Amino acid sequence: MTQQNLHATVCRKGGYTRTVRPPRAVTDAAKEKLLAAYGIARSHTREYELDHLLDLASGGSSAVQNLFPQPNVLKTATGSAYVHNDKDRVEAYIFHALCGGKVTLAAVQQAMTSDWTTAVQSLGLPMIPAATPDDGHTGQLTRGLGRDSR
Repeated sequence: MTQQNLHATVCRKGGYTRTVRPPRAVTDAAKEKLLAAYGIARSHTREYELDHLLDLASGGSSAVQNLFPQPNVLKTATGSAYVHNDKDRVEAYIFHALCGGKVTLAAVQQAMTSDWTTAVQSLGLPMIPAATPDDGHTGQLTRGLGRDSR
């Protein structure tokens, strides 16, 4: 993925990540190994998602080096089918900014891999609107970005 092909890849209609996401059988096995490596008991598996340090929609991969167990904790986000933790909400918001031309792919990659908790601010984006649910990258998080950036 490059800045030049964003609209043919990640920003295209019909979705991108489902075409590059590995099958659940593969991710479940990786999740089990990573949880053990982080010292997390198997009985707590449901409390975590296997997450990408750099999400697929920002050019990340499913290589083990880009995966970690992310606690399913909501402190600022409202949960939905697509939001299981606060990082998911940030990723969805930044996705709309990326596809709307508000930020570059390189800037997103730098901000998300440096510290996702400050990525929105470091990208110079408006704060994420309070209590805005994500509906899977279809436009609910675009209010703070001005025009609809789908």
